[in-house]
Amino acid sequence: MLRDEAKANRLDRANLIVLPCYLIASYLLVIVSHDNPAGNKMTKSLSNQEQFSLRIGRVARLWRAEIDRRLAGFGITESRWLTLLHLSRLPEAVTQRELAESLGVQGPTLVRTLDRLEADGLIERRIKACDRRTKSVHLRAEATPILTQIEETAAAVRAEIFADISPKDVTICLKTFEQIAEKLGGTLKAIQHNRETPTNR
Repeated sequence: MLRDEAKANRLDRANLIVLPCYLIASYLLVIVSHDNPAGNKMTKSLSNQEQFSLRIGRVARLWRAEIDRRLAGFGITESRWLTLLHLSRLPEAVTQRELAESLGVQGPTLVRTLDRLEADGLIERRIKACDRRTKSVHLRAEATPILTQIEETAAAVRAEIFADISPKDVTICLKTFEQIAEKLGGTLKAIQHNRETPTNR
């Protein structure tokens, strides 16, 4: 039974699109009691650190959900716009493995998304001359109008969110994120690998 549960958990993780901040909350949720969708009361009062670990993931999900809602009318799903956005910010000729690490997803999950994007003529994969086992991913010109829409939508959401938040508070928050990322190891590299994402621009 435990073996079946472990297998199910691996399958669940393989199908998730996650960002570093979401990972933080996911791992910490197992040790923190909190309100659930049924409205049950918390079993204990949460410290500021516990609330921070919960809210950081919740805010990331809400942020992505709002961008996703606004892009839904254009037929762009979250997995697709996130992949296109990350691809536009990574160095040219990025490998599938590097793109998967940037997105924080498993290779098979990314391959399915890339298959759809390539079928729509938005990206192309090329075999690298130096290593024929490795494929690089490239944006096609046809992706430009969609990327423009994604950029404009993300910018609009960001402007509304930060409208009444001081630059000083944002700087403090960023510094805190960097300190947390350093302690988690490897996460900081994933954050720095992108010039910007919808949640940190």
